[in-house]
Amino acid sequence: MQYARNFMKRIGVIMSIIFSLSLGQLCAQFETTAERIQVESLSFRQYNVGGTGTSGMFYYHTFSTESMEGSRWVGAYGGRMRPYVVDNPESKKYMNRFRTMAITKQLCLGVTLPIIGYIAYDSFTNDTPITDHIGLMLAASVPITVAILIPYGKKRSLSKAAEAFNKTVLE
Repeated sequence: MQYARNFMKRIGVIMSIIFSLSLGQLCAQFETTAERIQVESLSFRQYNVGGTGTSGMFYYHTFSTESMEGSRWVGAYGGRMRPYVVDNPESKKYMNRFRTMAITKQLCLGVTLPIIGYIAYDSFTNDTPITDHIGLMLAASVPITVAILIPYGKKRSLSKAAEAFNKTVLE
């Protein structure tokens, strides 16, 4: 019984240390003399999405600093912009979110394409009506919808990463 109490005390001390360190990291605002980052997301396929006023689904994300002559591609997972914002915990959080969304979109497409391929192959070779695959089509609709919505979240998290970084840059 004594061992269990000592163990719980140790766990409590460790948890309080971890909590205080993570709270300090979340609340910290590091001021830096680095240059401001400007992010631009260019939509290279324009269309209107269901009367919502938003257009485009495919974005080409670029960033630039004040000393750069031109802009650079952010990268598929944000790896080219990450070294510029790695010192800011809030920007790093948004860059991690950007990377997670990029991986999620690829996983969604990786799940959807084989399902659609199977439906097409089975419909053409066995002459079965496409209505026999309603369950598979519904299963494929969820990752398709997620893959369509992710680019908007990626664009938003990238701009928030630059905004959070620019807040800490000294004038």
